[in-house]
Amino acid sequence: MIDSLQSVDWSSLRHAYGPAHDVPDLIAQLREADWDEAVEELLTLLVHNGLYPATSAALPLLAEVAVDPEARGRLGALELLTSFGAELARQAPDTLAELGRSARPLLPLASDPDPEVRIALYEYACSWLGSGVEEQAREMLRNRFAAEPDLRAQVALMEPLGRYGLLTAADLDTLLARGRDEVVFAAAWSALASGLELPAVVDHLVRLWPGQASAYPGSGAGNSLNLLVTRLGAASVPVLQRLGAGSAAAVGDLATAWLRLAEMSRAATTPALDAVIGLASSTSVVSVGDAVRVVEALSQLRPAAGERASEMADAVADLLVRQPAAPALQASSAALLFALGDLRWTAPALAVAATAEPAQVGEGSSRMSLAAALAGLPGSRLPVDWAEDDLIAVTAQAISVRPEAAAAWAEVLHLLPPSSAVVDVLLSASDRGAVAMTLAHLAQAEPKSFTEDARAAVAALPISEDETGAALLTAQALLADDFAAFGRVWELGGSGFGADELLRIWTRYPSAALEAACRSVLTGAVATSIPARHRQLVAAEYLVDTGDPLAAWPTVRALVDRAGEPLVPAAALAARIAGLEPALVPEWTAQLRDIVERGRQTWAGPDYGAVAVAAGHLLELGELSPEAALERVLTAELDAVAAWQAGPVTPVVSRVLSRTLALRPHLRPLVSRRLTPLTSADARIPAASNVIAADTRLTTLLHPFV
Repeated sequence: MIDSLQSVDWSSLRHAYGPAHDVPDLIAQLREADWDEAVEELLTLLVHNGLYPATSAALPLLAEVAVDPEARGRLGALELLTSFGAELARQAPDTLAELGRSARPLLPLASDPDPEVRIALYEYACSWLGSGVEEQAREMLRNRFAAEPDLRAQVALMEPLGRYGLLTAADLDTLLARGRDEVVFAAAWSALASGLELPAVVDHLVRLWPGQASAYPGSGAGNSLNLLVTRLGAASVPVLQRLGAGSAAAVGDLATAWLRLAEMSRAATTPALDAVIGLASSTSVVSVGDAVRVVEALSQLRPAAGERASEMADAVADLLVRQPAAPALQASSAALLFALGDLRWTAPALAVAATAEPAQVGEGSSRMSLAAALAGLPGSRLPVDWAEDDLIAVTAQAISVRPEAAAAWAEVLHLLPPSSAVVDVLLSASDRGAVAMTLAHLAQAEPKSFTEDARAAVAALPISEDETGAALLTAQALLADDFAAFGRVWELGGSGFGADELLRIWTRYPSAALEAACRSVLTGAVATSIPARHRQLVAAEYLVDTGDPLAAWPTVRALVDRAGEPLVPAAALAARIAGLEPALVPEWTAQLRDIVERGRQTWAGPDYGAVAVAAGHLLELGELSPEAALERVLTAELDAVAAWQAGPVTPVVSRVLSRTLALRPHLRPLVSRRLTPLTSADARIPAASNVIAADTRLTTLLHPFV
């Protein structure tokens, strides 16, 4: 083993954190009593956020540990091999030959006296497809079907048998005759997940689901169902329907599985809507937990509901009537009904607002307060004017019961038209700091919304020596027409998180102090944080508006060059500056060409949006032909989709496509051919969260071009 470890030049190889010189000691540690510590460390080093040269180099050495009966960490080595093998097969199929070479010496472990070793071997064998060792693996697995004596090992054996396509109808009959439900269920699950069409296999799965699904393939029945759906895709529709019709699976598990399927398959959206709306309407929802999961699934399906929105709202309202008054269910239901534009959102929202304990709304894997769910994210906010009076009533109650939640509810009020009622609710908050910035925005947007009493209340607020004080002083100053107060405001809040908001409020009131503050943040270099970059952009816009675009140019140019947020408005401002100062056009054009040719990187990888933005501006300048611009943005779009970054890129691409096709209408068939696979394929455009909402929004942007 020492010779094997020393035969590799580990210092020339890299893992997740640099040179891999520490890997050989960790592999050697797998032979010792503290082997489990080495397993955790090697997992972190060799498969964290990707694969590395040291990962492949470790495979044969881990195999040496696995076959050594004296090594204390044989199981740990097999665990590592299984993890590495799964990732290599998924991310680096060109390394499968190396995987096969490391797997071949392990085949004799099928007869190892330790069933745990055999179980680990069967799990590892699932990664060997395409590695060159399949024939030997098939022979080993078929032999073990007849010879494996251990029940748990028999269960583990079903997964590789299914993946290799080795399970047959005769095998299923044999397992039924043996009478071990655990193995029959594992065989049925694995056969379905592998796409094997065996007689009555769905019958066996449904029959055994209540007793077996929580144990296989592990981590609970819900996980078993989600994994099955992930493996089967759209083919899981009849399986889910059978599980639902027979009440074999829990309602909450079914709702989550239908949602997962709809996220994977556009074609499955209609049956998923049918099923989850049916679950909400069914008397089989007997627990609050299941009811919450049904509503949360409907919330994720809502963007695809279309004409069925009212049907969805009715099902949720009926579910609320049948279930106990649980805050979690009321919060999720209120958020969904609000998003659907249904007036019945108010009753559950008022109930949540009256509760001292915070109730969370689930949205995918994230949780948020009801206030945050109602406010929505800036890029996906829904109209709120239709619910103005009710929103004010709910917010007033929520702030009175839970003063610590005032900041979140102030965000909701900020979306409403300014009014004295909104101001009164804000002033009712005991924590004025939480609502300070909203008061400042209202004072700037509509000072008439402040009654005399409200003005007096604002004037009496104490000014703290921080960002909150800056916002409150802004409200006081604007209501009193004291436009000379900016200097003190900036002294208090100029370096705070909301400095860009303060600056934008005050740009309507020019002053020497405001100009000095703007010049102070325009250093020619890009600020570190995103809020600070937005502050720089606001300052640059002010100087351009007041007649000094040259002072803004170096920082704006640097913002564009950095890419990432806030690239789109920064590039628009740079184009405006170049239009005002023709001498800057060659420099601006050169920068755009450099971005188009070389791209830009952010912390998350290539910024495909930067290429699309630059191509669009070059097109407007006449420095890039419509044909070339088209090719650049289409490539950027497809690359962004592959990298799960289409969200911010597609809006830019759609604008450039509109302009390009206005200039070259005959190119529309070419665009359609390139984009049709994105809009008509069954698989959705991938997104990190809110998959259906993101896909719906992005395909809406692309559909005019296909």
